[in-house]
Amino acid sequence: MPLLPGAEAETERALRDRLAGSDWRPTLVAAVLSAAAVAVLIVAFENVSAFERPVALASLTSSVLWIAAALIGSCSTIAALMLTTISLLGRLETKQMPPRVLFHLRLTVLGAVVTIGLAVGALLLTTFPVAGGVDVKPPGWQIDAIFFAMLALTALMIGTFAVVLTSLYATVSDVLRSLPQALVEEIMDEEVEVDERDG
Repeated sequence: MPLLPGAEAETERALRDRLAGSDWRPTLVAAVLSAAAVAVLIVAFENVSAFERPVALASLTSSVLWIAAALIGSCSTIAALMLTTISLLGRLETKQMPPRVLFHLRLTVLGAVVTIGLAVGALLLTTFPVAGGVDVKPPGWQIDAIFFAMLALTALMIGTFAVVLTSLYATVSDVLRSLPQALVEEIMDEEVEVDERDG
């Protein structure tokens, strides 16, 4: 998978060569967080019997509904902010930026889009009838399929959102380090003037 879609092969190769092991640290942190989330889900739901599964699924459905809606909103905002950051690159001192900025910027947007897709899939699963009643009695295989699919989608959503957050942190850190010196000095001068007026 290319790090920069649409880039020439030489540019792609140069970017791969310039990425150090430490540049992958945010992604590794996201992987550890994802593994922890999956472990928590497995431990929490491993003792649910087939008889109790409809009740557990009804509870899980309401939780997934809120989680998915929150992730769609936050990832949409993050993706929009990353695209705004791309438009501001011309105003920053890009010569001071490491190549990992491009990698993490792409990873943030890609992770946000994937998270939104997974969240929409989870929301679609919440529409299936799972509760047994007088008129509705879903078959056991449907309840099992939705139960395990919802657990899998929840774990994947958490994992991709962890990638979004860690890549976002790496991107913002690098962008802040690359602020033009004139802008930093201007902010510091304004702060001194405010302190003198207040004092």
